[in-house]
Amino acid sequence: MKTQRSGYILVLALLLLTLGIVITTNIFNTGSVYSMQTRTLVDREKARQVAVGGLELAKRELTITLTDEQKEKQKNDSALETKLLLAHLLPVLNRMQRFVLKEAVDGLDGEVGICISSEFGKINLNVLYDFKNKKFIGEGNPQGDMRKVAQAVFNKLPRAEQDGMFAAFERFLKKQEQPLSDTTELLSIKEFQQFGNDLFYQPPLSKESRTVALTDIFTVERTTAELNPWLLSNSLCILLGLQAAEVNDISNRKSEGKKWAQNFVNKWTLENDWNTRLQPIYKKDFASLPKEFVSLLNTQFESGTFSVLSYGKVGNITQRVYAILEKQTAVQKGRDLPFVVKKMYWF
Repeated sequence: MKTQRSGYILVLALLLLTLGIVITTNIFNTGSVYSMQTRTLVDREKARQVAVGGLELAKRELTITLTDEQKEKQKNDSALETKLLLAHLLPVLNRMQRFVLKEAVDGLDGEVGICISSEFGKINLNVLYDFKNKKFIGEGNPQGDMRKVAQAVFNKLPRAEQDGMFAAFERFLKKQEQPLSDTTELLSIKEFQQFGNDLFYQPPLSKESRTVALTDIFTVERTTAELNPWLLSNSLCILLGLQAAEVNDISNRKSEGKKWAQNFVNKWTLENDWNTRLQPIYKKDFASLPKEFVSLLNTQFESGTFSVLSYGKVGNITQRVYAILEKQTAVQKGRDLPFVVKKMYWF
């Protein structure tokens, strides 16, 4: 007797075809996801390398190499090297410089940006406070009372009054047995945790986006107390009511930078020379400066430590690094740049 098998082959073929489609689709989807993940990981690593490369750009911008002709001029002008540094640095200080990378020239398509700030333009936490005697340096003195300086800083923060930041700051310092090793230690204070998104300075994208950053107000990266008035941080400029960074203002500042630099001299006084030398930069006269800060300003030019925000962008991936660059007094043999990376923070 014959068995009816009509459609059996067709059904089996359809089942096999469906199974093949499912397997192929799964392999394709897995491969696509893997390919995208691989591309993302590769771009991320490239972006990290580009960001680190930005630190090398910053080192070169901070290194002044005198020509033979300039060395001759320096014999009659001891401030020449500082003038050359200021002429280049003042227009871009606290501003983001962006450079487009092309594969034919740089080995990849992407973008790198660097923003240079001076650690000598920030308030040194470790010279505000006497950790041994548990009180602020100069506390109660008519001049140089660091308690009043610290209070003035927090009073100028829009969030300070309601959050009691100064009181929390003072309690924190009293518990410390030794100087701080990193500014980020302040984040252990509950009232300071709101700086979590404003820990590192980032140049403004608009006037409305101007903010002050914790590591742009304070530093622990030097031993001296005084501020270099030529290289104040952007956050301090905002707090002091001085001219702060604006969006895309580098080109305008470059036309003025050489004039500002030529105003520099080794010997000058704040009272007599601020309005001539620094008012053109900060748009504020000496009489209008907050008195608590005047005692911190140093007429001797010091600046051997800088902070650099660097970002690298490849494809849709952006990586950011914040680094402290320190100038070495004795350059090692084989190293043409005197700056070395002291600290790095990825964020």
